Amino acid sequence: MNERRKAISYIRLSTEAQLKGHSLARQKKLAEEYCSSQNLELVEELRDVGVSGFSGVHREKGRLGLFFESLRSNSLDHKAVLLVENLDRLSRQDPLTAMLQFAEILKYGIEIHTLFDGQIYTKDKVSSDMGLLMLSVGQMMRAYDESKTKSRRLSAAWEKKRNDRSRILTSKSPSWIKPTRNSEGVVSSFTLIEAQANVVRSIFELTIERNMGSYAITRHLNSNPGRYPKSDKELRSGSNEWSESFVKKVLKSPTVFGQFQPMKMVDGLRIPACDPINDYYPAVISEADFKLAQERIHQRTINGRGRKGKRFPNLFTGLLKCSKCKSSLRYRDRGTGPKATVTLQCSAALQNRKKCNAKAVKYQAFEDLFFSVISDLSLTASLESQTAKDHVRKLELKVVDEKSDLKRLTTKLDLLTDELLDPGLSNSIKTRLRDRLNQLDKQIGQAENAVEAAQAELEKFNYQSNSQISSDLKTKSTERADLDRGSQEAADFRRDMNHTLKKIIDVIYVDNSPSFHIEDIREELYSEDDLSDDFLDWFKANKNERWKYQSAIEFVASEYGFQKHQEFMLKFYIHFKNLELRGVLHDGLFFRIDRETGKDLHRSIGVN
Repeated sequence: MNERRKAISYIRLSTEAQLKGHSLARQKKLAEEYCSSQNLELVEELRDVGVSGFSGVHREKGRLGLFFESLRSNSLDHKAVLLVENLDRLSRQDPLTAMLQFAEILKYGIEIHTLFDGQIYTKDKVSSDMGLLMLSVGQMMRAYDESKTKSRRLSAAWEKKRNDRSRILTSKSPSWIKPTRNSEGVVSSFTLIEAQANVVRSIFELTIERNMGSYAITRHLNSNPGRYPKSDKELRSGSNEWSESFVKKVLKSPTVFGQFQPMKMVDGLRIPACDPINDYYPAVISEADFKLAQERIHQRTINGRGRKGKRFPNLFTGLLKCSKCKSSLRYRDRGTGPKATVTLQCSAALQNRKKCNAKAVKYQAFEDLFFSVISDLSLTASLESQTAKDHVRKLELKVVDEKSDLKRLTTKLDLLTDELLDPGLSNSIKTRLRDRLNQLDKQIGQAENAVEAAQAELEKFNYQSNSQISSDLKTKSTERADLDRGSQEAADFRRDMNHTLKKIIDVIYVDNSPSFHIEDIREELYSEDDLSDDFLDWFKANKNERWKYQSAIEFVASEYGFQKHQEFMLKFYIHFKNLELRGVLHDGLFFRIDRETGKDLHRSIGVN
């Protein structure tokens, strides 16, 4: 008994709606009946739904693409038969592209059987039968012409709809917006779903006011499910929890301030069909707030992104650098219980890079020392002043707009420069281009000055508003203490504080590099006269009869003693945005210098 040949059915439906109609059932039935009549074994059904044969997407991303991969990898029986209703199911692209695809299938020995007319195409038959070849080419030309005409009509219809700004172009809308239909069932307007719009507003508020990233925002939303419920659209995902991907999508979507971008397909890619349409959807936030949020995201990218943990333990994230090698300091929480150590460590020293020997700094001691030397500044009350917030937003938006203008001019300059390099340009055109480049160069200089002026105005206000408000930072000591108990309120407060510190501080350089090596002490190259006076005082005050080290120099020769002595050598330098520099010693004494003029502002101020 002869073995039955294997058949593979390929079905393509250009729209999801055809699934609900008769197209799928018809194609399936045709394939089954044909296999029965021709003694073929139907072993597989390849189905592409909602993809266009005109764009070629089915060949790149659909099941047809997998079919070609199987052919080329020799994992498919080359004696198999491919069943299609018509050749236009394989492709509706231009005839040359369609013919190349058609020929590739036949080249591998696969037979193509068309169910509608019962034609059988093989490599040998098409090569020897001119009539069959012309029949296949004719079908491809007809399919292409039909799709091209249909595409042109649809494009014209959409263009007409896009130009009529009084009409709703599509009923699709974000999850926080509900389409309203008229008596005829046509979408006539959109309305906000207030509960969901509140979620969107909160996402942007957390980004702008608290400088929270997508991960922290997602955690905040999921920690308060009663305040941030999900809509029916979002619940379709099967989870009642918010996802980080949703937060990221919202933060990047202009639909939040009402803008809609019509799209069209070109060569299988979705591209803008026209300029964005403003005021298409009801706005949840202002365009100004959207711009500020993008600037926050951009700044986090520059200053260091990533998950900061549920407690936000490192108050100085993005601010600390090693004074010796200029590498960032890493927050390290090692161990648990009473022996747990939380330190700040130069990342280069940790990896033995840059020949940096900076030692670890105890985190809590550093935080306490830092706040003792900036106690003349209030970093909390400005967070509670709405007037200050509004003014800061105004100044921040001014900076964003000036930067946007500078970027636009720079892009234009780059394009003109590329154009000037064209060897085919005449001298007269080159002269005009050079004149335009000179004008743009002047405009860019003015724009750069405008950005600097706007940033200086913002930094000056941030510094003044944070230093003139009388509220004392120590009133927040209870929130800081709550951190050990995992208080969400304390963590949120620390995140706000970090955001505020970045407004008034450029960088904090931490100098904790030893002036000598422990081996030098062990080899007796140094004496007690070379040790810190404060350390010697501490050693004498803490020494007792049980102390196993007889001298301070012997103690420093031990690992623990060397680290203890280094604690008395710690220095750090706070570079404020108003050009003030504060140099701080381990005991809280510090000096203040104007970085621009070098003038002493104040010297040797003690801990309050």
